[in-house]
Amino acid sequence: MKIIEELQKFGLTKIEAQVYYELLKNPDSNGSQISKKIDTPRTSVYMALEKLYSLGFIYLIPSLNERKNYMAADPDKLVMKLKSEYMRSAEFLENELLKIHIRSDNEQFINLRGEENILDKIKEILNNTEKEIYMNTNINLMLFETELENILNKGGRVILFSFEKHKLTDSRIEAYNKTENYISDPNKRLMLVSDMKEVIIGSSDATHGFTGTYTKNPLLVNIAAEHIHNDIYLYKLETKFGKDFWNDLKISTLNEEK
Repeated sequence: MKIIEELQKFGLTKIEAQVYYELLKNPDSNGSQISKKIDTPRTSVYMALEKLYSLGFIYLIPSLNERKNYMAADPDKLVMKLKSEYMRSAEFLENELLKIHIRSDNEQFINLRGEENILDKIKEILNNTEKEIYMNTNINLMLFETELENILNKGGRVILFSFEKHKLTDSRIEAYNKTENYISDPNKRLMLVSDMKEVIIGSSDATHGFTGTYTKNPLLVNIAAEHIHNDIYLYKLETKFGKDFWNDLKISTLNEEK
């Protein structure tokens, strides 16, 4: 029954809801009578009566005999009480959950899967950018032509490092392309930092498809930003001093072998 289901949403058990509803229809009833009407053991009915009485949802009717007869509280008062309790609970949850959300916002990591989902997230980040974008990617920039143009038009900077030759969508993009002797990679990859506040990192391969991670975690934002800056610094050093300067920098690690 719909009324019983709705009453349960406000914290009443099914039996408590049935008992209240029965008393509403048949006031001045006792536990034994209610038990027969709703086909429920008397012990369970008595427990429900005690609970409803303690909540003020039913009243005990004075009687000359030893039986305890009850009547339901006025439905208007019941609904008002339920609304009040509901609003208090909702306000409490709103305040407490908001505290948790604020505390965890910068620690949040969102895993993304699928090219369309990742491209949509990139566009969302670009649309929210106010000052600077740092990118290291081989994804076609034409996919973000409108978003990048909007950043540049409001005085923002778009700084790009890549091992790929990009067809730039706008001459105002500050591009550093290290393309000499580099074999084009068919797999997509991306590292993008926005306003030093958020970062998205992603890559694709034949096994896993296009996957990525988005976060506002300050540590990851700084690491990604430093990585892109260091790529640009090394590119400029190589341009100035020649490729041989690399030999003095290497420290013989597995990463360098890759």
